[in-house]
Amino acid sequence: GPEIKEGKMQISKLELKEVDVIIVYRSEQGNLTDLVELLKKLISTGPNTVVTGDFNICYVSNRNNKVTKYLENEGFCQLMNEPTHMKGRHLDHLYFRPGKTPVGIPSIYRYSPYYSDHDAICATIQLPETE
Repeated sequence: GPEIKEGKMQISKLELKEVDVIIVYRSEQGNLTDLVELLKKLISTGPNTVVTGDFNICYVSNRNNKVTKYLENEGFCQLMNEPTHMKGRHLDHLYFRPGKTPVGIPSIYRYSPYYSDHDAICATIQLPETE
């Protein structure tokens, strides 16, 4: 899928048969309006969609940020409800929106790599049985 690097942000999209996965890295200087515009171009209607990554916005203290508001207005739910940063902030998010082919809500496991001040988000999605 597409990969975008611009303005202190990097976004990659992985398109699978059952789910689209959009991975975001936004530095603290990355423009939120630009990020929303990029997400609008990458998010397709129809498939199950995960938007995840390091947004560098605390989901708890900055709940009404442009990115979260846009994604929630588009039917996404933010599922990462634990802090992901050493200082107790919720900087890494995982948004999910079900699509036309039903799948299970992602289950999330937080992993703490020794080399980072952020926890990693590991998500498992139960896909439908194939014949």
